[in-house]
Amino acid sequence: MLKRLTIRTSCCVFILSSLLVSEAHAYIDPGSGSALLQLILGGIAGIGVVAKLYWDQVKTRYRSLFGRAERAKDE
Repeated sequence: MLKRLTIRTSCCVFILSSLLVSEAHAYIDPGSGSALLQLILGGIAGIGVVAKLYWDQVKTRYRSLFGRAERAKDE
């Protein structure tokens, strides 16, 4: 119940704050743009590394879900 109330309150605050925002005559300088680009590219690289690390576990799980038995390594 408390979690539900917290989510509703957060949504209401977000909606009201987005409606009451005034114009912010600002710009993004090249240093900030570069940092943002590095953050995005680093996130993509991180997702790729995690996917590579856990690929065998994911593959095994999907094979077991769809009923395919793993082949023996002797074959």
